[in-house]
Amino acid sequence: MLSYIFNWILYILKSIFQVFIIVFLILLPFSSEHSDTTHLISNGFYIGAFYNYWNYVIETSGRESNMLVIYDKSREYGIGVFEWWVRLNRPHSNVDYYHLNVNPSISGLKDPHTFIPYPMAYTLQLTGASLRLLNKAAPFVFAAFLIDDYMHFQEIMKQNSSEGVKEGLSIIAKYVVSWHGATFGVYLGTKLLPGVGSLIGSLVGATAGRIIVENMLHALHGK
Repeated sequence: MLSYIFNWILYILKSIFQVFIIVFLILLPFSSEHSDTTHLISNGFYIGAFYNYWNYVIETSGRESNMLVIYDKSREYGIGVFEWWVRLNRPHSNVDYYHLNVNPSISGLKDPHTFIPYPMAYTLQLTGASLRLLNKAAPFVFAAFLIDDYMHFQEIMKQNSSEGVKEGLSIIAKYVVSWHGATFGVYLGTKLLPGVGSLIGSLVGATAGRIIVENMLHALHGK
């Protein structure tokens, strides 16, 4: 009985902590203390985070052997039921070492059962848990970005329609280039480390894309 109560309290505290982290991640990019460069990087980073949210589900639970499971949202078998893409597993009856599984039906290759040293496996699990919380925050931040950009666009349109059109095209370019940057980042990240490497790759790729498009727009507009 005491063990049950303790586990229940621990679960409640863990859930509260996770909610706190998610709220922090939602509010972080809108801090007035950030410089323009920090805002720019944050903008690209969260576009990449939304890319991950749109394409993947991250879970740190499942079978007893699972440390981390990433599901591919493009492979849906029912409402909210997706096919697994990458699994980080503890040793079990068939494989006696920490390892990474990649779904052959998605990769088109034989499951490599890649050996992962324990310290690295634990690090990947913690990183995956952090990315899971970021996935929870991403749609809220992305929606706020869209609303802010739309209001900014409307304000400029009221003042000068030709400048408003330019601003609208700049906003579209920002999202398109950042999204494609995330796609390219996933491609490179998957080559290095399927799963966590892919998700980090999308964050880096979207951020790089956001910086590139901003510099291009500044050069184009002579700012």
